Amino acid sequence: MEIQGIYAALAAASMDRAETFYTQIFAREPDDRPMDGLIQWRNVAGANIQIFHDKENAGSGRLNG
Repeated sequence: MEIQGIYAALAAASMDRAETFYTQIFAREPDDRPMDGLIQWRNVAGANIQIFHDKENAGSGRLNG
């Protein structure tokens, strides 16, 4: 299996607030909304970032490949 990309995945309690925050930080809208409760930006300073809805684990992160 070939790795197509690596994503830093960050849990958020509020998707609306997280999207506003990261849109301002990255100075652009999300590139993808692959499923409900998940938004992502590609190639942000060479990295891929996912924000997913997980109220219980908000503030923690994962690495997906």
